[in-house]
Amino acid sequence: MIDMLSRYSESVLVYDQLIRRILRIVLPAACLLAGCTSEGDAPAPVERPGIPASIMPSVAGQKCPAVPILPSQNSDEKQLNLEVSQLKFPEGVCFFAVRVVEPAGEPGMVAVGVDLDAPNIDSPNDMRPMGSLIARMLKNSSIAPRVSALTITNWGDSPANYNEFIIDEEFEGHPWGEAISTEVEAAWWVNHG
Repeated sequence: MIDMLSRYSESVLVYDQLIRRILRIVLPAACLLAGCTSEGDAPAPVERPGIPASIMPSVAGQKCPAVPILPSQNSDEKQLNLEVSQLKFPEGVCFFAVRVVEPAGEPGMVAVGVDLDAPNIDSPNDMRPMGSLIARMLKNSSIAPRVSALTITNWGDSPANYNEFIIDEEFEGHPWGEAISTEVEAAWWVNHG
């Protein structure tokens, strides 16, 4: 399953990064031509039920570009793209992309991969709080009963300081969103790569 997700990530990531880079140039230019202002035109991130305020850091000063929905995305990816883009990440961490793939040998199940863009993060261990935030949201989503694994990467637009990622290979069995300590949640993540 991890190999399948990695192969899919490598092939689609290059295409998605190119499209997103083009859109990050074109969309602001179109907005300027249409008379948009630089502040206040984008909707504010929405707090999600079941996500404690303690892991909902402030987004003051965060300058993340809008994440477009690409034609290559399936319906699950489009829905999760919207939901993840509304989460509040720490300053300097931006949502980049989401992937949903069907793992071989797991009919009816999906593996979800979320790419963040966090150039100042030094190790995959530092991604665990953002991974937990995403996992809590995902556990409350309509796709949750079909998710077997969740992968969080730092493979966004900016070069990362490392190539590893974190994965919860037992997502469906972990009670994300319940009254679980952050230490227990952090232990559910496994470094890979």
